[in-house]
Amino acid sequence: MYQITPLSKPFNSTVFIPGCLSYTTRSLILAAMTKGEVKISNPLKSDDVYSMLECLKEIGILIQEFEDYFLVKNSLQELDFSNISTKDFEGKKVNFICNGGLSGRTARSILPLLCLVPGLKILTADKEFLKRPIAGQVEGLRQIGAEIEYLKEDGKLPLLIKSSNLNSGKCQIPGNVSSQYFAGIMMIAPLFGGVELEVVGSQVSKSYIDITIDIMKTFGVEVENQNYQKYIVKSDLKYKIEEYKVEGDYSSASYFAAMAALTESRIELKNLNQNSKQGDKLVLEILAKMGAAVEFKPNSIIVQGRELKPVKVDMENAIDQPPVVAVLAAFINGITEIDGIGILKYKESDRLLAIQNELLKMGIKTKTSQDKNSLKIFGGSPVAAEIETYGDHRIAMAFAISGLKIPNMKIKNPEVVKKSFPNFWEVFESLRA
Repeated sequence: MYQITPLSKPFNSTVFIPGCLSYTTRSLILAAMTKGEVKISNPLKSDDVYSMLECLKEIGILIQEFEDYFLVKNSLQELDFSNISTKDFEGKKVNFICNGGLSGRTARSILPLLCLVPGLKILTADKEFLKRPIAGQVEGLRQIGAEIEYLKEDGKLPLLIKSSNLNSGKCQIPGNVSSQYFAGIMMIAPLFGGVELEVVGSQVSKSYIDITIDIMKTFGVEVENQNYQKYIVKSDLKYKIEEYKVEGDYSSASYFAAMAALTESRIELKNLNQNSKQGDKLVLEILAKMGAAVEFKPNSIIVQGRELKPVKVDMENAIDQPPVVAVLAAFINGITEIDGIGILKYKESDRLLAIQNELLKMGIKTKTSQDKNSLKIFGGSPVAAEIETYGDHRIAMAFAISGLKIPNMKIKNPEVVKKSFPNFWEVFESLRA
């Protein structure tokens, strides 16, 4: 339990934002398919990242960790699988066991890669993640030759992967669940001859597709994006890079920007790329729409809090951040409406339910649309509560903001922030200095 002491006065602080989670995990996957050593500087070091590291190490990728960089020493193409050993997984003899932990991005990035690794492979996860869907990606991979079996419940982990190669060609995947289904296959496509990925329906979380395409281009592979309905990776391309620098994380920055906005404080957030593809940059635009002063500089952003007003916003392309906006809205007289949130239930928790439950504890009423794609927050004067975090880092960090205004706010299981921002509470407390 973490009890928060409210601010005695507005703060004027500078915070260095750590490396981006999405770019860090993708850079590790791409480096594992790039011949020669690859240095990844300014990476995020969090639970999700270490889940990715452990999975890559399990199949033989050599990765050295230094204070401010990772060094990926070899690639999948250079590994010798001629004499791989066996191990036991619940009575089955297999060659590799990869555990994605609580990281959806790890599981959905590693699964396509495992389809190119010889032998029998298990992909599993920690108990809390086993309930999250993976069927769309499995079916897409099967269309291009993957042999994958569900070991327990259809559509969920754990999986047994038998294939060691994929076929160049076309596959279709529903676009309404997770952009990670597409990103994982796009990234490995140069190793098996290219792919045409067709989106069935409409693509959610387009900004994460943009991130994938952006980093693949930096590593030397172009992706043709046909209006988020088809992605084409050609067969004659290879990853080539010696060093990659990870930009700062707008997701992490959003919490501190929101703290300044709520408490009429001033903060400068350093290590942020003004031209970033990260969708969570949208939170800064929302803060400006609410009334905060937001100034973009080449490598930092300054937020000055002012009296805030309710807004109506679409957050489909910043789907990790509705909890932040919802918590801010709780303090603003009037009705704030957040649209485009239909996939919140597929995140680390059912974030829509979590937001509603915890705001209700604080005396704030909410209302969802019939299709659960929109949420109204009836702001006013929230009261203190013990916040359940549902094992979700973003719920913990978002509701922490409220403790700067309300005495006796408590956050249960505060350690969940290790998933994406291990020193969050240390930086949070530094604002008082």
